[in-house]
Amino acid sequence: MLRLILCVSCLCSCMAGLFAEDQLTNPDHTGFKKPDSWQEYRTFLQQHGFIGVWETTGTTKDIFEGIPAGIAYTQTSNSQLTEQGTEMQLSHRMQTADGEIISKGGGSISWNNNSSQIKGLVSGFDTGKPYFGELTLAGIDTETGTERWTYQETSRGKTQDYTIEITQTDPNHRKESITLQATGNTLHSELQRRNPVAEYMADFDTTGVWEAQLPDGSRWQIHTEWILGGRAVKSKNVAIDKHGNATQKNTILVYWDASRKRVAQVGTDITGSSWRGERVSLEVEDDKSISRTRFQGVNASGISMGLTMTMTLEGNQLTRVFSEWTFDDGRSPLEQHREPVVFRKLK
Repeated sequence: MLRLILCVSCLCSCMAGLFAEDQLTNPDHTGFKKPDSWQEYRTFLQQHGFIGVWETTGTTKDIFEGIPAGIAYTQTSNSQLTEQGTEMQLSHRMQTADGEIISKGGGSISWNNNSSQIKGLVSGFDTGKPYFGELTLAGIDTETGTERWTYQETSRGKTQDYTIEITQTDPNHRKESITLQATGNTLHSELQRRNPVAEYMADFDTTGVWEAQLPDGSRWQIHTEWILGGRAVKSKNVAIDKHGNATQKNTILVYWDASRKRVAQVGTDITGSSWRGERVSLEVEDDKSISRTRFQGVNASGISMGLTMTMTLEGNQLTRVFSEWTFDDGRSPLEQHREPVVFRKLK
């Protein structure tokens, strides 16, 4: 079963088998052509953003021999080039809301020297029993960012043929369809690139404007908003004196560091200090979420320093504490003691 590339959703329509077959045998008719080399195909994948981790939800349909219809699922599919860039490695995991595995497997696609085309082999387990299949790339359309495959799968002693089409609609979204050639039945799905920052913020949503009243009559605000289509978060701290004069103190960008597999952030302030931080933990306890981030950076004088920031979110209250200070100029961390600052959400 080709959950490695395609995740089936609850949408269903019919396509004539003859039309699907005609498109496969005449790919140039609709702008499709077979790549002349692996390098050409790899460039297509990279330019249109096919590589990465993709997620979707849906309900299974009666199209794959090894998977019953009517099961609600979530799925994560991963497609990554090898270090040498000579093949694409695939994996997938489909499961129910309570964690029961519906399907899992893996495989790879690469250039086949014997046939001078892109081919792939996949295998895995559907509801506990094995399946295996073979992929052949029928063509790519570089203008629309679409690829089309033929796929033959054997599961529980039955072999069936499929047509698969994948269109990258933008860098973070794709549409996919799979047609069972014997019946012409087609299943459609929409997937989005995994967004670890959004996953993190789901349990620790600090977007909006937060304000703390300080003992001297001044105020400190944190302004946080989504940017880049919900793929990163931008934040700024603003100091407001007792006369109402506002000064932006810093700018912070929160993002996903794919190399270290962590939510990270970078920042700089008006003095020229700069830092980088990584979220080291997130604890969720009923209505309270506690985030800990460890920072390393340098101040405007070039002195290296580090600290841990603990943020506790309880409803519309956000408490910030700095601790575990380190310096390379010999100063005592006790000199940097800060009392907890309590912010309340304004909007």
